[in-house]
Amino acid sequence: MSSAPPSIATDPPSDAPGSPGHAFGHRAPDFQAIFDASPGSTLVLATDAPAFTIVAASDGYLAATMTARDATVGRLLFDVFSDDNPANIARNGVGNLRASLHVVLRTKAPDRMAVQRYDLQRPDGTWEERYWEPLNTPVLGPDGDVRHILHRVEDVTARERAEAGASSRRSRRPGPALSAGTSGPTRWSGTRT
Repeated sequence: MSSAPPSIATDPPSDAPGSPGHAFGHRAPDFQAIFDASPGSTLVLATDAPAFTIVAASDGYLAATMTARDATVGRLLFDVFSDDNPANIARNGVGNLRASLHVVLRTKAPDRMAVQRYDLQRPDGTWEERYWEPLNTPVLGPDGDVRHILHRVEDVTARERAEAGASSRRSRRPGPALSAGTSGPTRWSGTRT
C-alpha cells in the first residue's frame, strides 16, 4: 500500500478522438494548473479525519497564508496551520475548523463558518493576527460519498480591524457630563471651557 497522499485526479492530456480536447482541436484542460491559478484562497483536503491531509493549495491560498506549496501539500492540515499563537489566549480556530469539517463529512453539505480568528506564523517564526471567513464544501463522488473537501477562506482581517477601530472610536466619544450642582446629564456642546 502506498503512503503517498491522495491527489486530485486529472485526465492525461490527449488529442485522441473521444477525449475532451479532441472536439476543440487542442489538449484536454490541465485541471491542476487551473485550480492552482484560480482566484480565491482554496485548499483541497482529504477525508482522512482527523488528519485532513492537504491535497492541493491554490496560489491565492499560499499567498494569503505566507506558505509554499512544497511545505503544505501532502501534510496534515493542523500541522501546517496550528493556530498556536501564544499571544492569543482565546484561540479556538483548530477546534472550530475541525468541527466544521466533520459537519461536512456527516451532512455531505457545505458549512459556512462565522468569522474566525486564526493567526498565522510568519516564515521568521513571529505571529500575525488574522481573521477569516471559511466555507467548507464537500466534493462528492459518483457514489455520493465525500471524496474531498474544498476549504475556501476569505481574509477579512482589514475589515475586522476597521470595525474594531470604529467601535473603539465610538467608545471614546465623550458621553453625557454631570455638572456640579445638577442632578442629571447636561448636553456637551463640543467646546471646551
